[in-house]
Amino acid sequence: MPSVGLPLSTAVFPKQRFYVFMKPTWAQQWQFQPYVKPRSYTYVVAPGVSRHNVTLWTSYDIPHTILPLPGRLTVGGGLQYASAYWADTANTARMPDNFSLDAMIGYKQGKFRASLNAYNLTNRLNYQSSFNVARAVPTSGRTFLFNVGMTF
Repeated sequence: MPSVGLPLSTAVFPKQRFYVFMKPTWAQQWQFQPYVKPRSYTYVVAPGVSRHNVTLWTSYDIPHTILPLPGRLTVGGGLQYASAYWADTANTARMPDNFSLDAMIGYKQGKFRASLNAYNLTNRLNYQSSFNVARAVPTSGRTFLFNVGMTF
């Protein structure tokens, strides 16, 4: 199955406390499928391949001059986007594009850490996978995850 793709990624640290990560991707796959007639082929796009994807994430460590806490407080946010794709080899069932807006706040002091992550803040109906024209698996709606940890 022939394929073409161009993944790029960049991480930028414009200030010591500010981080930006971006990863756009362009990809395309083809497969050749015979018609009913012998020796006759048609071009179809391979299923399950989003042509355009982008991930953007940024975080910021709050300085002690703004909020005098003994540990490190970090806030962050970002987005993920994937364009629509075909769910079947005949290119008759199309999955919609996916978009998720996420955020986090985290605190770390010594060997202890805690964070609150929020996923799909827009509560958009997205799909994580599909199987031909028979099944599409939706992702979770708006989700919050609280995490506490300790490093040994």
